[in-house]
Amino acid sequence: MQAIEDGGVFGRTTRRDHRNTDYGLLNEQLSSALASLHHSADSRDDVDDLLMCFNDVVIGLLDVHAPLISRTQRRNPAPWFTPALRARCRERDSLYRLARRTCNAVLLGRYRVLRRLIKQDIERARERYLREGIAACVDDAQRWSFMQRLGLVSISHPSPLDHFSAEELIAHYSTINNSHPPCTEEALEEIIATPLMHRDVVFAFQPVTELQALEALRWIARGARGRSCDGISLTYLSQSLLIIAPFITRIFNAAISNGRYPTLWRTSTITPVSKVARPQSPAQTRPIANLPHLARACDRLITLQISAYLEENSLLSPLQSGFRSGYSTQTALLKVTEDIRQAIDKSLVTVLVLFDFKCAFDTLNHEVLLRRLHEVGFGDLSLRLMHSFLSGRRQAVIGEGGATSSYRTCTSGVPQGSSPGPVLFSIFINSLLDVLQHCGATAMLFTDDLQIYLSCEPDKLNDTIARINADAHSVLQWSRDCGLTLNIPKTQAIVVASDQRHMRLDLRACSPVQIDGVTVPFQEKVRDLGMTIARNMSWKSHVNQLSSRVHGVLHRLRAHSRLLSIEVRRLLV
Repeated sequence: MQAIEDGGVFGRTTRRDHRNTDYGLLNEQLSSALASLHHSADSRDDVDDLLMCFNDVVIGLLDVHAPLISRTQRRNPAPWFTPALRARCRERDSLYRLARRTCNAVLLGRYRVLRRLIKQDIERARERYLREGIAACVDDAQRWSFMQRLGLVSISHPSPLDHFSAEELIAHYSTINNSHPPCTEEALEEIIATPLMHRDVVFAFQPVTELQALEALRWIARGARGRSCDGISLTYLSQSLLIIAPFITRIFNAAISNGRYPTLWRTSTITPVSKVARPQSPAQTRPIANLPHLARACDRLITLQISAYLEENSLLSPLQSGFRSGYSTQTALLKVTEDIRQAIDKSLVTVLVLFDFKCAFDTLNHEVLLRRLHEVGFGDLSLRLMHSFLSGRRQAVIGEGGATSSYRTCTSGVPQGSSPGPVLFSIFINSLLDVLQHCGATAMLFTDDLQIYLSCEPDKLNDTIARINADAHSVLQWSRDCGLTLNIPKTQAIVVASDQRHMRLDLRACSPVQIDGVTVPFQEKVRDLGMTIARNMSWKSHVNQLSSRVHGVLHRLRAHSRLLSIEVRRLLV
């Protein structure tokens, strides 16, 4: 179990000690300092200057009220293990040491009684915490997420830092994030100078209000965990958001009006996680980016404005799901499977091809993205802000004890962990659907997962595969033109039909699906957005996989059955 009651030694770390912080006095001094700073900075409109002044004030006050301390970092104790229980355990341990030292049988008997009582109190506290925590969740997703955080239903892999150094990991991530040269100022000016074709609406970022900034700060503060790489963690400012919101609003609006994203917010740290139990190379690890908390609040406001513009003007294809309200993996899969089902009812066969791109989010070409933004109506100042948002980014891996590796620049991809990243990628890849000549109405995009399919009479299967191959070639050419890499070995193909139709089909005699001269064999079943699609649309394989996952979860719950009361088990069921 991840969360253990007494905790354990994990290393040394530096963090702020806010146990004795007087938040009333902190807020009073913070309000006075920011008011003075606001008046002294009236003539300043440089966003980096404003942010630096703000950081100096906040960090200076935090150094006084919540000074940095270096301490031995322990694994977090179980959340139900309260300070009162911890104090009683210390009393129990002291009594045991005294009994051993004096060889006093009476004291040893008192220790055993106290040990039994404390064990009962811990079990009751654990049951109460689990019962109340699960009952407070409003849906199944939250309930299982709650159990996952406690380590009851998931298996965690060891840290990649047990196998590789921080420098090895950042070197690997850097090779991916520098797939293309940076977009220069000259290239940006050329994009801006290109006339907009058939675009009546021009997108411009609007100034944000203090209320909008406050809502964004509160949204981010609710999920803020750990350090912020700029030193301004909202964990320590959760009671000061009303005070900092006006000045933060000014910084946000300075970035919008000047078309310049703050330099300090373009730095991030990476926490690596393992994809497998024992990674053999850095490629078997995944980087989890940690952005400055204030940057995430600004990014949220940027995302809301971009998303509203895209939806109000219907600029994204209805065949693109993901990161959109009303669209999800469910809607994408429902469309694909329902089209195939209807084809089977009409005694047709369906050729389905699923494409995979290599590290699409991390290798995206900035110049191509900015051209896409220009095409959908981004104005001059908005393009400058997006260019600034993407350019000059740096990242480092957090090693053991909180030390970071050397910082490396990123010239490609959308910033991982930033809310505008997925929306910008959706704009980038939307043009992929335009190159499909035959599957334009029978395709589905979910972020970087593309599916194309066509249904036909069995005797026209070869002609249909030829049309599929033509569109597959167009996808390959589009990816090359845009700087992405199509992962042909991971591309899947399948012919879906009823069992009766399959009995009359000889797929070995059919024309193959080919991409760049590579044959993609037809498979018995394929994995599509987490769902298994069999060649006869039977759900047996998918149900078996789900059952296997459920069995694994139940097995892990059984291993921790002593932690779960009957009432908690009923809630889980």
